[in-house]
Amino acid sequence: MHFANNTWEIVDRQPDMDLLLMKWCFLFKSDENGEDICKARLVARRDLDHNQYLEHKIYSLVCPEGIIALILSIAVRQELRIFSLDIQTAYLYGPIKESRRIFLRIPQVLDIDPNKKACKLNKAIYDLCISSKCWKETFEEEILANGLQQSCTERCVYFDSEEGKLTIVAMYVDDVLVESNDDVKLTRFFGSLQTKFKLRIY
Repeated sequence: MHFANNTWEIVDRQPDMDLLLMKWCFLFKSDENGEDICKARLVARRDLDHNQYLEHKIYSLVCPEGIIALILSIAVRQELRIFSLDIQTAYLYGPIKESRRIFLRIPQVLDIDPNKKACKLNKAIYDLCISSKCWKETFEEEILANGLQQSCTERCVYFDSEEGKLTIVAMYVDDVLVESNDDVKLTRFFGSLQTKFKLRIY
């Protein structure tokens, strides 16, 4: 996944490089059929994430429960269709700006000498302190390109309303709630997302 997504590139290791370490995380999850599946994820060592990579604003992409309840009540009142989107490996889509220049120690799964080479991040990985920010910027760009506007009070909520048609999108980390009575916009929106991200629509 990391190579297919161009998450990093291999570069020559320099003496002044400050390298972050990675670790494997293993977990069991249930699929839509209730079957247990084992997942493995290569993540950054957050406890070793240095201050130079920290930002003044660390994004928490969580829409409050009260807002979710309000959005669902609007859907019921306005008879909107409700969809749930699961963006798979969402954080791996967020590009890292060149000015940040984050380097990682070569993971053990690669047959490369870690004393001579390093990984330069092109996109975020899980548990990096700026991953949420990178993912939000990436997904928000796609939402705005589809004609929605951001709520001025809830930064994870977007909407579009015109001629009796209403569309609402709410982000909750890598899950997205979509409500709409505009079939044309839904088709265009979902089609646009599927060209950029690997996702499941429920």
